[in-house]
Amino acid sequence: MEKTAKIVKSEFKNEWANPKGGVLYFHSLELDNGDMGQIATKERHTDKINIGAELTYTLENGRIKAVSKPFSKGSGFKPEPFEHKAAGYAMAYAKDLVVADKVVIDKLIATADRIYEWLIGKKQS
Repeated sequence: MEKTAKIVKSEFKNEWANPKGGVLYFHSLELDNGDMGQIATKERHTDKINIGAELTYTLENGRIKAVSKPFSKGSGFKPEPFEHKAAGYAMAYAKDLVVADKVVIDKLIATADRIYEWLIGKKQS
């Protein structure tokens, strides 16, 4: 069952190095609703498990697993405007053409501008 509570105690316990790469850091948490358990994080020091932080989680067999909150319209998340994405795509495509020796480096910006204009034109049609 999914719950939300504030962290009242957060204590580092140990770390585990995965033989395939990466490290997990285990912390013991106590929450304001009385729940306690261990949580694994990919960072030893993360704001997500600081005292006072609100955590949405599930609890099973003493293991706390954080639940990601999806973005919603009221969450303050604003999608990037199409024009910003188009500029990024245009520059990336132009760079790819330079790497492939289809365009000389001196023409990178001009090529990106042409691709950008084409993308913006497609959105309007």
